[in-house]
Amino acid sequence: MVRDEFDCGRRCLGREGCKSYNYEYHNTSSRRHTCELSSEKKEEKPDSYIVKYGYVYYQQLTEIKVWNLLLHMFTLAESDLKTLVMETCFTVSALGFSAADSVKGQEVQVYFICLFYCLYTARNCKELKDLGDGLSGFKQIAPGGDDVQGIAVYCDQTTDGGGWTEIQKRSTPFKALLSKTWADYEQGFGIESGGEHFWIGNKYLSLLTRSPVKLRIDVLPNGYAVYDDFSISGPEDNYRLHIGPIVSGNMNDAIHGDGTQANEQNGMPFSTSDRNNNGLKWCANVNGPSGWWFNKCGQANLNQAYMPEWSGYNYYPMTQTTMKIRPM
Repeated sequence: MVRDEFDCGRRCLGREGCKSYNYEYHNTSSRRHTCELSSEKKEEKPDSYIVKYGYVYYQQLTEIKVWNLLLHMFTLAESDLKTLVMETCFTVSALGFSAADSVKGQEVQVYFICLFYCLYTARNCKELKDLGDGLSGFKQIAPGGDDVQGIAVYCDQTTDGGGWTEIQKRSTPFKALLSKTWADYEQGFGIESGGEHFWIGNKYLSLLTRSPVKLRIDVLPNGYAVYDDFSISGPEDNYRLHIGPIVSGNMNDAIHGDGTQANEQNGMPFSTSDRNNNGLKWCANVNGPSGWWFNKCGQANLNQAYMPEWSGYNYYPMTQTTMKIRPM
C-alpha cells in the first residue's frame, strides 16, 4: 500500500527488476492505494496486459501528467508551476519509464522540458532522491539551481537513507596524488576520469553549502564521522571552513583538533601549495602538495599525498576515504 502515485513509482525504482507498475487511483477509506509492481512492460508482452478497473498503468499516468502540465503551464504562478513541472518530470523522466516516442506532438516538447528541468535544476543528490531517483551513481546537478549545463557528481543514495552528494574520494593505494593548484581545487578535478580520486571543486562546494549541511566522512574499512553545520564561504573569503560539532561516528574529532585549540581547523581558509592562507607555507607541502583548511597543519587532511591523514584513526590499512554532504 502506498500514499500516492509518486510513492508507487519510487517503489518500482527501488525494486530490482521492476519495469512497470499499476497504481490504484480511486479513493479508499484509509487513503492508501495498492501499487502493483511488474518485471515486464506492456510493450514487451502486449497479449499479457489486462486492463483493471480502478487502476492506471504508469504509461497512462505519464500522459495524464503531460496533458495537465500543458493545460496549466501558462496560467500558474511561478512557484506552483515549478511544483507541477517537477511532479510531471518525476513521472515522465526521472523514473526512466517513458520513451520520447511514447508521446506525440506537443507532448514530445513537454517530455524534453521535463527531462531538462529534472536533470539540470535538482540542486543536490537529496533533491534527486526526493524526485524518486534512488539509484547511486554519477548524476547531473545544478548547485546554483539554474545552471544551464550543471555538473557531474556521484550520488550515494543508500548510505544512511541516501541523498548524499560526494565531494571527495580517494582509493588505495593512494598513488594518484591530489597535488593540485589553487585553480584546480577551485574548479574541481577527477570526476571525468572515473571518480576514483576526485575533488568536487570549491566554487561548487560553496554553492552547495550556502545553507549549512551535514558532512559525512568515511574512512574505510570501518571508520566514519558525521558533522552538523558544514559550509564554506565564497572565493572572496578564500573558501573558509565553517563546521559544527561531530554528532555521530567512531573516529576522533580531528577537524576540531581533538579538542586542541592550536589545531582547530574550523574558521580556517583553504590553502594550496601555490596559495598559502594559513601562515605556514610548508603545511600544504607536507608529504606532497595538497589542498585543505590548514591550521598549523592540524590533525586532518584527507587530501594528503600517499596516505590521508586523520589523527587518532588507527584502523590501518586505509582503503578509501570519502567526504559527502546532505541538507540538514
